[in-house]
Amino acid sequence: MFGTETGELIECLQGEKPSTNKHSLDSKVTAIAVSPNDEFFAAGSANSELLIKKTKGKLAKKYLKSLNQQRIQQLVFLENTTLLVATYN
Repeated sequence: MFGTETGELIECLQGEKPSTNKHSLDSKVTAIAVSPNDEFFAAGSANSELLIKKTKGKLAKKYLKSLNQQRIQQLVFLENTTLLVATYN
């Protein structure tokens, strides 16, 4: 998983059939995290967008357009379903 200056996220999947999935945010990706069990990933942006999505192309997702109007600085999964988000003004 990696992000770009333009807000694009690239999810690279390994296994029997390697593939890539693209996701996007409206601004520069500033933080990415993957859950310990590899079931979820989270991405944050410079303009406070937060995307939480299941990996491997599964449909479940949560998207917050403006978390608190501050840049998302760091994302850490504390457990498989618990995400810590740090913002910076």
